[in-house]
Amino acid sequence: MLRTQTRTRRLVLLAATFTAAALLSGAVVTAAAAAQEPRAGRADTAVGQVHLWLPKPMGPYAVGVRSEYVSDPSRIDDATGRARELPVRVWYPARKHSHGPSAPYVSPLVEGLLEQTFDAAAGTFDIDTHATTNAAARPHLRGVVLVQPGGGSVTAFQTGLIIELASRGYAVVAMEIPHESEIVEQSDGQVIMGDGTYPFASWRLDAQVVLDDLPRLVPQAGPRTPIGMFGHSRGGAATIDTMFHDARIRAGVSLDTGVILWGSDSTPPSEVTTVGLDRPVGLMCSLEAPCSSPYLLDFVSRLSGPHREKELNILHNGYTDFVVFNAEAAQIDPVLGAKLEGEVGDQGWPTGVGHSLRAGRAALAAQRNFLGGFMDRHVGF
Repeated sequence: MLRTQTRTRRLVLLAATFTAAALLSGAVVTAAAAAQEPRAGRADTAVGQVHLWLPKPMGPYAVGVRSEYVSDPSRIDDATGRARELPVRVWYPARKHSHGPSAPYVSPLVEGLLEQTFDAAAGTFDIDTHATTNAAARPHLRGVVLVQPGGGSVTAFQTGLIIELASRGYAVVAMEIPHESEIVEQSDGQVIMGDGTYPFASWRLDAQVVLDDLPRLVPQAGPRTPIGMFGHSRGGAATIDTMFHDARIRAGVSLDTGVILWGSDSTPPSEVTTVGLDRPVGLMCSLEAPCSSPYLLDFVSRLSGPHREKELNILHNGYTDFVVFNAEAAQIDPVLGAKLEGEVGDQGWPTGVGHSLRAGRAALAAQRNFLGGFMDRHVGF
């Protein structure tokens, strides 16, 4: 029997920002209206200001990013009454000395929610992404990599890995999953709250509509440009499921694979769990879902293509940027660090590295090496 895997921790959306009715119904509100509400910051000034940061990517290229939207007219979103719309961020290798504003880690709305949730000072999640907004793109790519988030999370929490791939020469298309991602801002400013009810089988439909739109999203890619995919938790499960149903994905990496792949009371297991795959698959495992888990061992036995597994001494959410953020916060503000690590209160992203910045950086470096090396071997030109 599969154990119940902890889903990526959801944000507590404070009543000061969204009404209780919106939270209960997954209703649509406007980002502009939410932004007008006062933001809560830490009242005390005895503790120094926490500035979270990501280690610089190690690849040879500068990184650019731009925001886009992908629509699927074949599916109508009940919350908006319009075609389903996916926000995406396209990260890519940029030309040297490109000028422009530094790319934000998250939108002002999401930044404010994070800071309110953890009673953190304004600016705590104003994080340097080591990327430039709308920078001029290099004309050549090693490949394209799609990204889907963990359940109840947002793809921003994979930025440390995304910028590593972009700095190595890949265009990385990171998509949100409306009604599953905790908060999704639409092109008209409306906001859809995640309610956790989005069918798992539809995640691959989102990936496929993005694949169909790649000529517009990544114009420097050609018809023969190789495509990979990765994701965390439910996004990792969706990576494997999408590979099974769409041969355009040459290789994929799943970070602490969500057990939804093997089904639940309301979701049948993906066919891939019994049929297997003949293309490259990388699996990274955690203390909560070790590579020795019977269901993973069975799945690996069905893989006829190249595959690699690696287990890190971290928890499920150690496969997010919080693996470095939590320890960074603890160095300046131990209370905030404890909240982020889930040691205080009922929120947070427990990573398993505690307050050890060295352990957190080592874990992120190991993930970058595994993911980058796997893509270089099986996707990159």
